[in-house]
Amino acid sequence: MGVAVGQRSNPTQFDRSLGESHENSSTKSSLPCRYRYQLLYDREGIAHKDGSLNKMTADNLSTAMHGEAFAYAKYMLYAEHARLVGNEELAKLFEEAAKTERFEHFAEEARLAGLVGSDEDNLKDAIKGESYEVETMYREFSEKAASAGDAAAAARLEEIRHDEMKHLDAFKTALERPRQ
Repeated sequence: MGVAVGQRSNPTQFDRSLGESHENSSTKSSLPCRYRYQLLYDREGIAHKDGSLNKMTADNLSTAMHGEAFAYAKYMLYAEHARLVGNEELAKLFEEAAKTERFEHFAEEARLAGLVGSDEDNLKDAIKGESYEVETMYREFSEKAASAGDAAAAARLEEIRHDEMKHLDAFKTALERPRQ
């Protein structure tokens, strides 16, 4: 039985159940990250999918998840750069920090926020996000960059918009497929 939200008296209790401890970051689970992530959901369930989470808390979790996801991506790029310039030790440091941001912090915040739903719900959410990126965000960003004289940025943002169209189409196709 899992620890209820808000009842985690020992900050490492949940992590130990996954084979990890924040007290000793050198302790590693023998399970690959994707299995630890699934275990997190299996043991704790998806919290607050019913909307019972306070709006301020939900907003804060969303902001935190965006920060963790950005840190993960940024640290992985930093690691790639460090490795390219021959600094393997720094590359490993960035990669370890990135893994913590994504596979611990983001995953726990996502669980608390009830980010993951059914496959159908996840596809609908992905379609909504990709639609916004295609129809509004990248279109406007590209137009604004072009009008500001940043032609290279405008071209790249438009190219990304077209990539997002492919994602949107793929998600729509997946949603239309018959369920097994």
